[in-house]
Amino acid sequence: MAKVLKVLDGIASADELEAGGPPPPVEDDTGALQAELQNALKTYPEQTREAMAAAATVLEYLNRAKEEQEKKRLQIERRVGVLEGMAKIGEQVSKVVSYLLSGSQ
Repeated sequence: MAKVLKVLDGIASADELEAGGPPPPVEDDTGALQAELQNALKTYPEQTREAMAAAATVLEYLNRAKEEQEKKRLQIERRVGVLEGMAKIGEQVSKVVSYLLSGSQ
């Protein structure tokens, strides 16, 4: 099963490259945002700053999980697209073979 998935991924990747390739990854510069956040939180008590740090950590994990889920969804969609294409080709080949077999009888 793993070999089949690797073959499907290879076919889907080749199709994706022919269509222009995947979109480039977006890199975020968080340094400026962190400095701005620290400056904004200076006036709040230590407990509030700790709570904000914990909330930021939770949000980061949620964002990472969302990105991974999106990657998996795209992978599955690619594989399904390849399988649908293979099914169409298989149907055409079976029709041609059926025609040739029925025509030769």
